[in-house]
Amino acid sequence: MVMLRAAGGYGLALSFVLAFHWLGFFEVDVPSAALAVALISLAATVVESLPINMRVDDNLSVPGVAALLSFFMLRAATVLSV
Repeated sequence: MVMLRAAGGYGLALSFVLAFHWLGFFEVDVPSAALAVALISLAATVVESLPINMRVDDNLSVPGVAALLSFFMLRAATVLSV
């Protein structure tokens, strides 16, 4: 079940990144972006499955972790235009 949830999140997130890339909002190296999205999706799945839901609401922690990792990892996958 966990892997199915990670695969669904990965597919949707990658489709958004690629759509914004193809529409010209930003340039990314597609293989690097795919790897970054896979790692972000896996990390979000791990955070969601942690047994700390009594202390930290996973509705806040999962998007927070995904946003923080996306900020750094997708920035690294962005092609710098000169």
